[in-house]
Amino acid sequence: HLRQPLASLRAREFDIPVGEITLRALITYPKNAEQKPCPAVIFLPGSGDVNRFGYTKGIDTGIREIADAVSTKGFLTITADKPGSGDTAAGPNFLERTFENTVEEAAALVDFLLAQPTVDPTRIAVAGHSLGGLVALRLALIRTEHIRAVALLSTPGRTIDHVFEDQILWRGRLLKLPDSIIQDQIDELHSFIDAIRNVEEWNPGTIPDYFLASSRVRQWLKQLVTLDPAELVGRLCCPLGIFQGERDVQVSAKRDSTILEQAARSAGIPAEIHVYSNLDHLFKLATSDNSINSYFDPSRRVDVQMIGDLITFFTTSLKETKDILGSDFEYRI
Repeated sequence: HLRQPLASLRAREFDIPVGEITLRALITYPKNAEQKPCPAVIFLPGSGDVNRFGYTKGIDTGIREIADAVSTKGFLTITADKPGSGDTAAGPNFLERTFENTVEEAAALVDFLLAQPTVDPTRIAVAGHSLGGLVALRLALIRTEHIRAVALLSTPGRTIDHVFEDQILWRGRLLKLPDSIIQDQIDELHSFIDAIRNVEEWNPGTIPDYFLASSRVRQWLKQLVTLDPAELVGRLCCPLGIFQGERDVQVSAKRDSTILEQAARSAGIPAEIHVYSNLDHLFKLATSDNSINSYFDPSRRVDVQMIGDLITFFTTSLKETKDILGSDFEYRI
């Protein structure tokens, strides 16, 4: 799934060591960036084994498509394999990984950029898609001296247990399950979250047996469920962009994006919000039945307006960047 770079871009791959693993990363940047350092944007994917080209299990998440379009407007962009995807090994302790390990890997991308002569170290931003938005927020808080802007793409504003409950409701209604079955699934979710938060030792008899299969990833889950996105937003020290599709069935445009915006406004953080009426979780045109089966359609592309708004946000937040292709460029790859 190597997306060929545009003629106006250079593309290079690097291996970036982080602890016991080595991330394979892909950068694209304008050819004239070697003459003058340019601003940079780190793109962080959501959950799943997403590789540096934005693919996971046959789904093009659109991350690399967006990153390449941003590069055409004067930015260096970087994406990296998640451990266990692409050309990056899972590592010896893959099942014991924590959420903070993911943040550390994102921080390694910052350090890599700071060492590149093609990057302006005073103009680095981060964009996180879905769960990657939470990683982006944590990264911005531990690297406040380097991250100058944060873009949240389809990112939850509520704690993750509320998002999971919404997803159970949506899936149950899509499958036309009886209300009693849906409620049973929600009750089971509540029990699972309670065990994650409150049961220290997971052994037979201390939790339901069918929870034991998740015991090795419990620390990762525990860190995740305790994260409050609104609280993280309230501690930012840089501009925030919130981008959300109204037809997203995984994260709620009505509830999540509103919470994120309110948290930023209350903290006095410069923020802008963009909600797109017909776009899904991947910022692609939603199908009539709102089914995620359309995610597997390789012909679908990220919405042009969304990409343009994202570029404008980065350009404004990181000050001026040169439009090297002209205003008539169409953001298609």
